[in-house]
Amino acid sequence: LKVLESAQHMQIIASVETAAAAAAAGGAAAEPLTAAETAAALRAALTAITESLSGLGLSWQTSLFVHLYLSDMGHFGAANAEYCKHLPQVNPPSRACVQVTTGSMIVQQQALRTQC
Repeated sequence: LKVLESAQHMQIIASVETAAAAAAAGGAAAEPLTAAETAAALRAALTAITESLSGLGLSWQTSLFVHLYLSDMGHFGAANAEYCKHLPQVNPPSRACVQVTTGSMIVQQQALRTQC
């Protein structure tokens, strides 16, 4: 978990290295993630961000934007179901979801420290 802060803005980046990414980094052939593994990785990342926000006196309601990077867009349905469990149903932060080839699950969250 990485937290970048300024006077009124902060960004939290949670990167969850999956077993496939770890295997690939070690030179082994990587098995593709399943939808369930993608959901589990996202659950871990969102839980870490939620705890970090709480510790900083912030919440998902003060969040502006979430960048979600998946290793397989075919897992979007499973990832979205998990995402909806953690974020507010009314006025959630804007989000973008794209596919990357790293094999890691990466979630970036941006929030304001003060209400404007």
